Amino acid sequence: MSCNIKSNLIKLEARMSRMQRMNNPELKNQYVQSLDSRFSADFVCDLIECEPGEAILQQGEELAYLYFLMRGKVKIYSTSMEGKGLIVAFNRPIQLFGDIEFLQQSSIIHTVEALGTVHLLRFSIAEAQRLQGETAFNAYLLDVISRKFYTKSQVLSFHLLNEASTRFASYLLSISHNENGQFVEPFVKRNDLA
Repeated sequence: MSCNIKSNLIKLEARMSRMQRMNNPELKNQYVQSLDSRFSADFVCDLIECEPGEAILQQGEELAYLYFLMRGKVKIYSTSMEGKGLIVAFNRPIQLFGDIEFLQQSSIIHTVEALGTVHLLRFSIAEAQRLQGETAFNAYLLDVISRKFYTKSQVLSFHLLNEASTRFASYLLSISHNENGQFVEPFVKRNDLA
């Protein structure tokens, strides 16, 4: 096993140990029920809670689980080799993370970080492979990925066609509302402005 793979496994195990598995069958069942119309509800998953600032997926690591965001808000970003960050999106429920990496069998493309307390349904790669036998699950994956492609196309056009001040105003607006659309006073780290 190479040092890089071993290092990534150690990081993954440390991050997984920080994520709190919630023992709340009623809440888990409520979240699973909200996915019923999308595909079979008999999939095996865990209900996970993450604290603000906690990484759910880490860029460059191997994918071990797929996640449904059920409560809270997350920031999705990439970091270059030089350490420069690019915010890709802010997401609210219901969102699926790890889908592209799962289908492409690639390492994680973007870091997904909790901005507040977040609830997730986590399911394994093996469970996702089992679900691939269901037409409804594959249709759901196609819908999710096509929505992501459409959104990224719109965002790219916005960034290419607008001035920096307009893009900055858009960023401030996106971080100033919680998952329910209510205004919150945003806190912007100095290094996020650079």
